Amino acid sequence: MEKKLVFTQYMKKLFLAVLLVFMLPSLSFAIEGAKTYCEWKWYRTDEIVSEKIKQIRKLSKEENYKGLIPACQEMIYYCKKELQEKIIDAQNIKEIKANIGNCYYNIAESYYAQSKYEQALEYFQELISNYAEETGLGDIAQVNIGNCYHELRRYEQAVAQLRKAIQDYPNSSNLPFTYYLMAWCYFMKNDYQSSEQAYRELLDKYPEGEYYSREFVQYNIAECLRFAEKFQLAEKEFKEYISQYPQGKYLQDVHEGLVICYGRQGKLQEFFNELSKLNKMQKELIIIYIVLLGGGILILTLTIFLVRYYYKKKGATILYPQIKWKLRDMVAVLFLFSVVSLMASFVWKELFLGTILGNIIIVGIINYIVLLKYKLKVSALGFKKVRFKASIKYVVSGVVICGLFSFIYEFCAEKLFHIEHVQFFSQLLLSMKAKGQLFFPILLAIIVAPFCEEVLFRGFLYSGIKKYLGIKWAIILSALFFGFAHLEWAIVIPLIFIGAVSAYLYEKSNSLWIPITVHILNNTIAVILILINGL
Repeated sequence: MEKKLVFTQYMKKLFLAVLLVFMLPSLSFAIEGAKTYCEWKWYRTDEIVSEKIKQIRKLSKEENYKGLIPACQEMIYYCKKELQEKIIDAQNIKEIKANIGNCYYNIAESYYAQSKYEQALEYFQELISNYAEETGLGDIAQVNIGNCYHELRRYEQAVAQLRKAIQDYPNSSNLPFTYYLMAWCYFMKNDYQSSEQAYRELLDKYPEGEYYSREFVQYNIAECLRFAEKFQLAEKEFKEYISQYPQGKYLQDVHEGLVICYGRQGKLQEFFNELSKLNKMQKELIIIYIVLLGGGILILTLTIFLVRYYYKKKGATILYPQIKWKLRDMVAVLFLFSVVSLMASFVWKELFLGTILGNIIIVGIINYIVLLKYKLKVSALGFKKVRFKASIKYVVSGVVICGLFSFIYEFCAEKLFHIEHVQFFSQLLLSMKAKGQLFFPILLAIIVAPFCEEVLFRGFLYSGIKKYLGIKWAIILSALFFGFAHLEWAIVIPLIFIGAVSAYLYEKSNSLWIPITVHILNNTIAVILILINGL
């Protein structure tokens, strides 16, 4: 028993000795393996970064912005991980930070390209805060921050950031674009004097115009002066543009600006001369008008014929048999109206008197068709009595709705987007005011045009279309003809809306006196505002 116990103890000691002998090299191998693993891990991080750089370059070249953003975010992750895991020298740290900064820039540019300006701002700001020195992209990032604010229509902040770019990076190659964008932001925030100064500073510091269109800057300086109501100075700048760029890209806009300047200064002869030049340049608009009107008449004719054919198959020929005039009568009147309008447009010196006579002639033709040809009463054109309380309700609602829509449209077009074109009647009215020749313009605007146009477009045309197509299509088509027939492209949308409202009021009240009254009041308010603003 004792021998067995001794043998067992001896074997335990032998086992422990053998185990110890084998553990020492194993521990050495384990330490070496751990060291090798760590080195392999660091190598893999470097390799991943290298592959990501190749991927980012490819995606950037393809302009694959949706794929570029996650690739850059992964790159940032591995670069930051590399900074944490390795003990590296200052040069490598700078290179890694440059890679991170470039990724921030790529992400910001990708968001900007997708119109996600808030996200782009975040990454541009991060780049400037932490990686501007390593990347050398601080100047362009600062300018792009201003550009993002510009796209967000936060012009005050945009100007502040662009000013900061000029101050912090005085030697940047992006300064011409910075001045250009800053001038535009001033213009959009209605600070026309600062906008003009910025444009002039741009021309003084960078006269070669390598990074911008010098022609466009010259035109914009004149526009700043015009919007600031410095019409004499604006006139001088517009003329200088014409002398420098006789075949310029913005020549038509310049002539429109001169028309406004002459009109607001009361230079009637110059106004007419410039308007004639502009009219020659706008022949394509007249052609478009003729095509639209002729095409509209053709479409109207074909549509009504198709509808008549459809109803004839169903046993009904017309929807409103009490309306006697036919399709050919409407086509003839529209054609004569377009001819008279075009003739009046070319006879500038007798424009108002010619337009008044043309309107009276058209109403005379309509009366001949309704009263003599079809032996109807004037009530067929809508001249019916309406109760006083009902008339007040319709007139007030019509004036308020049309006036509110026109105000919103003008505000959005001019104040927010600076979309402005010459409204010939407005500018000509101001010129005639300066010469004391307001009788015919006011007579046309507040008496003749409202009466004659309502007879044509509502009493005659709307009723005739309703006869074949019903109320809905009659409102739409008569409003379209009313809008395009005025040849006032700047306000065609409000005119179409007013035409639709007038047709609706005529249908609801069953009296043409309601839209006539609304038309008179709208035109009277518009004339008063034009004359007041022209003081």
